[in-house]
Amino acid sequence: MAIIPYILNGKTAYRAKFNFQRKQYTKSGFTRRDKALEWIVSEKKRLKKEAIFTPMEKGLPVLMYSQMCDQYIQDALARMQQQTVAEKMKVYHTLAIFLKEDCPATSITLDAAREHIANVLKATGNKTANRHLTHLKALWNWFCRIGRLSLNPWAMIPPYPVDKARRYVPPEGDVKELLKAAEPWEREWIFVELHTAARQNELINLLWKDIDFSRNTITLWTRKRRGGGRTPRVLNMGERLRDVFMGIRARHKDLPYSEHVFLAPSTGKPFHRQTRALKYLFIRLCAKVNRKRAEEGRVPMVPFTMHSLRHFVALKLRDSKQVTPHQIQAFLGHTKLDTTDIYLRSLAPDLLVAATVLDAQNLYDPPVRLHTGEGVSTCQKKEENER
Repeated sequence: MAIIPYILNGKTAYRAKFNFQRKQYTKSGFTRRDKALEWIVSEKKRLKKEAIFTPMEKGLPVLMYSQMCDQYIQDALARMQQQTVAEKMKVYHTLAIFLKEDCPATSITLDAAREHIANVLKATGNKTANRHLTHLKALWNWFCRIGRLSLNPWAMIPPYPVDKARRYVPPEGDVKELLKAAEPWEREWIFVELHTAARQNELINLLWKDIDFSRNTITLWTRKRRGGGRTPRVLNMGERLRDVFMGIRARHKDLPYSEHVFLAPSTGKPFHRQTRALKYLFIRLCAKVNRKRAEEGRVPMVPFTMHSLRHFVALKLRDSKQVTPHQIQAFLGHTKLDTTDIYLRSLAPDLLVAATVLDAQNLYDPPVRLHTGEGVSTCQKKEENER
């Protein structure tokens, strides 16, 4: 919206212009600025009334984009994690900036949707553009389900290709070294993760009432379910895990927030996702280990996250051959066994048999031999033993 002064017949006049539904409207010849502003306001009201709606929406109040966001976010706050809602709000704000001003939802056409996503793609990349698509589709679908909209332009835009990243599983030696470098409260956090494979929010929200010392069980709650309801999973505690919890409880029993198991050491208050001590825990510890390795002339470790430890525990359970797939599924908190199977395969496909069969073919000697000392390779040693 703009009101621009200019000279007309030797006198100051004003030109008013504004955008509506991605179209510009202009009128000149106003003798006063306030008259130009009145025209803009009245024209916007007229255009909004004349906006074309689908048959489903005839007779209903105009559904503006801002109203969509407000209503949907209110529902999301009761169902979703705070971090998810914050991400949705950021996505919807980005679209609001693109639209420049509030408008009826039906005026956001497929062409406008494509143009907006193309801008997001150019500025951020395929992965972020796909997340914008996901959240915008969810917003429109919500109103389609309640009968306020009949078309979802975002659903007509296919997602962009994204290279699938390989989940990293740290070696056992790196995990032990990280534990050794940790402070006492950090070591307790990591120890509990290694014995529960908990998600970060599950440990943040863990309360003492969730730990039953008489039955040696711990209940973890997750909200990763359709509808937003929390789902519990009950795990057994071993003696070492029980001892860790007993130590934490004895230390925190007199603190005001003592119903939470884990408290920030600097404030004595419960952790949240943005608490710096927790947010940068693994970045800080991996850097600490790598500084020591650099001093000792050793190869640096690959930095990893808390979720990498969940992967680490999952593989430990599988490779033990003592835990069934259904038990691993329950331990990780997956609703379907297929999810657990895909999860484990993506971490480390069990290709040891294939490697052993190919190695046994002995088709040719490797071009570079790994020497084990005294100038004799592992292959040579094996050949001599077989003779």
